[in-house]
Amino acid sequence: MDNNLLSQADIDALVNNMTASSPPKPRAAQPPSPNPASVPPPQPAQAVPPPPNPVPPAQGPTNFTMKKMSLKDPDNSEPETISTSLIDSLTTQNNRLQERINRLEAKVQKLEQLEKVRSGFISHVNPQQVAALEQKVAQLSEILQKTTLKLQGTLGYDIYHQFTCEKCGTREQVATVYKCTHCGHQTWLGWRAKR
Repeated sequence: MDNNLLSQADIDALVNNMTASSPPKPRAAQPPSPNPASVPPPQPAQAVPPPPNPVPPAQGPTNFTMKKMSLKDPDNSEPETISTSLIDSLTTQNNRLQERINRLEAKVQKLEQLEKVRSGFISHVNPQQVAALEQKVAQLSEILQKTTLKLQGTLGYDIYHQFTCEKCGTREQVATVYKCTHCGHQTWLGWRAKR
């Protein structure tokens, strides 16, 4: 036994051993025996079943006293009765606390679902939707690659950052001439020097 603690079975065995080994109480004066003719014949004794699990006697000290316990207060007065208004107040407070606990549990469940979504585990999306999304992303990626290649093949692709004048060395100041093919009017379009 650890820390000298006794189990309930050990305590019961100690109590049984003490009551069995205590000296018999003195008998009170017996009343005179009645007339043998008026005494009914004795009934056969009923067999008492043995206890279900006999407990071996406990090891260790057996000096202890039993204390009688009562539901009364220490000063032997009856416990106070609780008023109905106090019970109603406690019930109301208990209901409010239960509602708060329910709301907190609902919020915790929402946070757990959000965490699952953030970690990549989405249970409410079916595999067909995922496959359709993957196909659309692949199509967009292919279109983007083709557009990038075509833009790099044009004269104006990123001209603002790449242009340097061969004569004066000025950068990022470039314009091109546009001509209307209907009337022949020409216009400049581009960036001019900052003044």
